[in-house]
Amino acid sequence: MRKSWRLSSNGRSYVIVHRADLSPNERPAPTAFFRINLDHWLADSLSRWTLLSLFRALGGQLGAGAGWLTASAVARHLKPRIQEALRRGEIVVLEGKKESHSVDRIG
Repeated sequence: MRKSWRLSSNGRSYVIVHRADLSPNERPAPTAFFRINLDHWLADSLSRWTLLSLFRALGGQLGAGAGWLTASAVARHLKPRIQEALRRGEIVVLEGKKESHSVDRIG
């Protein structure tokens, strides 16, 4: 079973996977949008946990006192490693389905 990480922005979901885990019919999306949104996701506490999991899967370590690091300190560690993995092709971005937001009518 492949490991994947899901992030959302502007009504779209994006799935990050290791390139080796791509199936033959999957085509990676351009990474420009992902790189543009990386700072936004790092600033969001829930998305930051997703990126931290990705960072660790890429072999990254924050050390024993990582729980005490500020969000900006965590971002300074994660961002370069994730950008490098994208640039080198270790990980790829798959564009997920457009998220729909339904409104329930009452009455």
